Amino acid sequence: ESMARPPPNGSAELEDAASILEYLAWGRIRTSDLNEKITREAALRPSIRTDLNGDGGDATNEALIDGFDTRSAQLSFLQLLLPSRHQIQQLVDWHIERILWYHNSFYAPTFRRQLEDFFSKHAGLVDHDGLNLLWVSLLFAVMAGSIAYASNDQVKQWGFQGQEQRTLSKQWCAAVMTCLNVAQYTANHSILSVQAIVSYTIVAHLLGQSNNHAVTLAAAIRIAQSLGLHRLSNEASGNIIELETGRRLWAQLCVQDWFGIPFSETYFINPLYSTSAAPRNCYDEDFTTVLGESIPTNITYCRLHHKIALCMTRLQDETMVANTPYTKYEAVLKYDKEMRAIAAARPSCLASNSPISPSWPAYIPWARRATTVSTSHKIIMIHRNFLGASFTNPVFSYTRRTCIASSRTILKEFKAAAEEDGPIVWTFEAFAIAASIILCLDIMHRGLGEKDCMENRKLVEDGIAVLRRSRVSAVAYRGVRLLDAL
Repeated sequence: ESMARPPPNGSAELEDAASILEYLAWGRIRTSDLNEKITREAALRPSIRTDLNGDGGDATNEALIDGFDTRSAQLSFLQLLLPSRHQIQQLVDWHIERILWYHNSFYAPTFRRQLEDFFSKHAGLVDHDGLNLLWVSLLFAVMAGSIAYASNDQVKQWGFQGQEQRTLSKQWCAAVMTCLNVAQYTANHSILSVQAIVSYTIVAHLLGQSNNHAVTLAAAIRIAQSLGLHRLSNEASGNIIELETGRRLWAQLCVQDWFGIPFSETYFINPLYSTSAAPRNCYDEDFTTVLGESIPTNITYCRLHHKIALCMTRLQDETMVANTPYTKYEAVLKYDKEMRAIAAARPSCLASNSPISPSWPAYIPWARRATTVSTSHKIIMIHRNFLGASFTNPVFSYTRRTCIASSRTILKEFKAAAEEDGPIVWTFEAFAIAASIILCLDIMHRGLGEKDCMENRKLVEDGIAVLRRSRVSAVAYRGVRLLDAL
């Protein structure tokens, strides 16, 4: 009964409750009390290793190499982590066929050729002369994505044991950073470093490495800018494959940066200074032929994601210059409408009400769900600053209705996705947790006997049941603990 009573109007805790709770599920801390955080840090003795997250996240992550100090020892350890050539090939193929559509950070034909060279020219040896460790970092990122997201049956088909899935996910994820650091990636700028970091995103968040990855992503953005990936306009000269590879990678960097705005309330990449053209909607086999928006390709989903992410930057800019709650809320309503327009105008192949052609890529059904889940979550993020107030102030009733409806959509899609054979990317879990938090907060501000409360509670319980099935995800683990408490 005490939980059902809303706090007083204007409570700062309630204003930020949903964002704070969602951030906790990611293993990160969102606090406005900077002075307290700095004071705590300064009071700690340097010899004491601490975990300010309190949940065994980044700060307590097991090191990949314990006791190895030299480059040769590090390379030897990395070699021990590689499976057989056949298994590596299977992992790469699975990633390209089932996950690459989600991030498109590398060009599949080029990577396949590089993998062949790794075995034919370098004998599959990490310490072989002439082998670029930055490419090895990308290889580990690709393998980590596959082993982390594959089903238990698929992992066994590859010849791995059940326990190896969690162990190798962690070790290969750590190997990404080991390769980057040994190769001194911050000094030796290369597109391979950026590709590795962007590819590693889907595993880093899944395994609870969000803090580490936030810093690494910032480095990747600076490296990409030093390479000129933000200046690949339609007038840029060069090899078409290299240009499109760079545009795809830059677009994904923008997406990852801009989707972090709701939590950091800032962003690194200013669209004003990014002159790179949008990646072409074309087949990997023919970059010269630009296809219509309705024709699905490997880049279709990412092109739409970029438009959605760009909307978040404009909302942030307008909100920051608005001086009253009224004008801030006007901006929210404006971009709520814009986000809905983007969703309505999405390519027909990503629309759930369109029939699926047998000739389309296998990922289209998964991309459709991902599109629905992502746009629903972004609608919530647009309203986030007024979500807390919407539970007690009727002026913001539209925000409450909107966020409840979006949360219900996310949880329904999450449950349906769990019953399919496609990969459930980490954002599905993270957004399902965010949706569950919102429904829980709504229930706390209603009478428990109301029909909507019972239906929403059932959706949350179903979501928790799906999260419990995860064998690898730290996000799911934290989410279950958090939602059980709520």
